[in-house]
Amino acid sequence: MTLPPSPLTRIGIVMLGVASVARAVAFYRDLLGLKLQTEFPGFAFFEAGGVTLVVSEPLAKALGAGPGDAEVIFPVEDVRAAYEALRTRGVAFTQEPRNVSGPMWAANFADPDGHRLSIFGPERKLWIPIQPPRFAGCYTPAFRILRQERTKRDYFPRPRE
Repeated sequence: MTLPPSPLTRIGIVMLGVASVARAVAFYRDLLGLKLQTEFPGFAFFEAGGVTLVVSEPLAKALGAGPGDAEVIFPVEDVRAAYEALRTRGVAFTQEPRNVSGPMWAANFADPDGHRLSIFGPERKLWIPIQPPRFAGCYTPAFRILRQERTKRDYFPRPRE
């Protein structure tokens, strides 16, 4: 049996459970020198090269302190498609895809040692139209840039004969 290609190509986020975000910010930003991207109640996000480090009080409360209070998150363009591809490859999920915040979805699984892993991103791959929508006779702002780089031929291809 040939397995489909894996949708996982990189680790985007590592989340650590912490007792105090303020104490963690003081350590990671002030002591280690990581750049603080953003912070909101219970969470702080740090720039860590090609990976985002997140410290989370809710994760520590949900999982308890000590080993296992971390989660490795794989960003994907389509959570449902990645979920199905990984299930086909034999990954056993502990939680099916679910909405976690706004348009973002997640599904959880574990490695053989019990480390928590998840896929995270939009439920479905975002679709961007090739032909720009028109409003009151003008292109939307996003397509004004494209209009400068493309011709009408690119937007309105000739019908096939």
